[in-house]
Amino acid sequence: MTIYHSNGQEVATGAPFTEIRTAAGTRSDLLDELWSALPPHLRIAAAVFTPGDLAGSSIRQT
Repeated sequence: MTIYHSNGQEVATGAPFTEIRTAAGTRSDLLDELWSALPPHLRIAAAVFTPGDLAGSSIRQT
């Protein structure tokens, strides 16, 4: 997952990636887990998809 931050002038990506494990069984479960783990001020948009199947994406946005 990539997150971004801005000071109003510049946009930068978040810290380097960290590998985690999850027990989520579906895309929707994974999206729920990711969304609930984000601090409220970072809950802008998130998507979970299988590579090559963007049409089957699960998307959440504020």
